[in-house]
Parts: sequence; structure tokens; C-alpha cells
Amino acid sequence: ITGLVLSGALFFVFLFSITLTNPIEKLVEVTRLVAAGNFDVHADIKSHDEGGELANSFDAVVGGLKERDKIKN
Repeated sequence: ITGLVLSGALFFVFLFSITLTNPIEKLVEVTRLVAAGNFDVHADIKSHDEGGELANSFDAVVGGLKERDKIKN
């Protein structure tokens, strides 16, 4: 019984870790594109937690950078 409970707990921890790391990996990928000069990207993370808030803030910053680059040119 202990082995089954431990296996179930490890499975749920694995699923939870995936839901945390996937949005972060997406933000890292989009950040690299912005660092390369591509301002036409969006994070497109639709979660309602801190990852979603971070993605929305990131999109706002990229919008500001795109506008600044447009004015600069």
C-alpha cells in the first residue's frame, strides 16, 4: 500500500512540475527571440497564475520595445 501511495504521489508531483516548467520554458524561448531583435512575438501563455501574469507583463514590455524601436527608426 505504501508503494502505491508513493507512486501516486510521485506521479502527481511529476504532472505538477510539468505545469510549472512548460510556461517558463516558453518564456525563455520568446525572450531569446526578443534578445535577437524580433519584437513580433507573444508569450501566449493562458494560465491564471503567476506564469500567466509574467507572460502578460512580458508581452507589455515587448510592445513597449517594439514601439520604441519604431520611433527610433
